[in-house]
Amino acid sequence: MLRDPDSIVQHARARLTVDVRGIAWRAFVATQLLDGLLTSAGVRLFGAHVEGNPLILWYAQSLGPMSAVWGAKAFAVACGGILYANGKHDALAAVTLFYSVCAVAPWIVLFSSI
Repeated sequence: MLRDPDSIVQHARARLTVDVRGIAWRAFVATQLLDGLLTSAGVRLFGAHVEGNPLILWYAQSLGPMSAVWGAKAFAVACGGILYANGKHDALAAVTLFYSVCAVAPWIVLFSSI
């Protein structure tokens, strides 16, 4: 059965929108996971003082470094989930870009130099 060209375009747009939203969410979670893995490795190699976030550093000194790092990552993913559930996909993408540049990239630079 042939469909109306307008309905085909509308269907394609709706599908693309869903895909972009899903990509933003998956990229956010992947970035958080990568930051957690890199931070964990950095803390093991260099000590807790290498953590750049003073709040997480305080938690690392109080609760232990791995609890602090993975607790912060769980909290970040929960907050990202709230953004995703409320349709704030642009904000989610912006936070993902921020984490990629300000959290993941410095670890990659550091680890590539040793």
